[in-house]
Amino acid sequence: MSTWIGTFNQSDYPVVKINIYGIFQGLQQEFDARIDTGFTGFLSMPLTLAFPLGLTLSGTTTLVFADGSSQATFTAWGHVSRDNEDHTGVIVLQESAGEVLIGMEFLRRFGKALYVSQKKRSVLLVDDGPPGRPDTASRDAAGVAAPEHFSQA
Repeated sequence: MSTWIGTFNQSDYPVVKINIYGIFQGLQQEFDARIDTGFTGFLSMPLTLAFPLGLTLSGTTTLVFADGSSQATFTAWGHVSRDNEDHTGVIVLQESAGEVLIGMEFLRRFGKALYVSQKKRSVLLVDDGPPGRPDTASRDAAGVAAPEHFSQA
C-alpha cells in the first residue's frame, strides 16, 4: 500500500488519479476522480464514459440526494486500480454527471484515510491503520494522527 498524492481541480475540489476498467484490463483509462465524502458508494461516473471501458452492466439503483430528491440510474461492475492496488465494486452510471466521483466505500475498500489541507494545497490518501497506532505525528481533537506533512511546528 502507498500514499496517494492528489491535487485540487479547477473548481477547487480534491481529486486523485485512478484507473478504471471493466472485463479487460487493456481497456483501462486514467481519470481525475473527485473525492466526495457525501457519496456513500464506491464510484460514480458519467454513463458515456463507461462504454469504452468495457464495464459490465449489473442493474439499477435509486440515488437519494442531500436535498431529498431521488433518481433511478444504471449500475455496472468494474475495477479501479492505482499503484498496484486493484479493487472491484459497483459503479453508479449517471446520465447527467460530468465527472468521476470517489465515495466512502472506495476509501474503505482501498483502506485509505483522506487528509486535505486547503492552506497547504495538499490532498493525501494514506493507509488507514488501526486506531491508537503509535507514531509521533500530531493528533487532531479525536486523537487521529495526521501525516507528518500536515504537522504544525
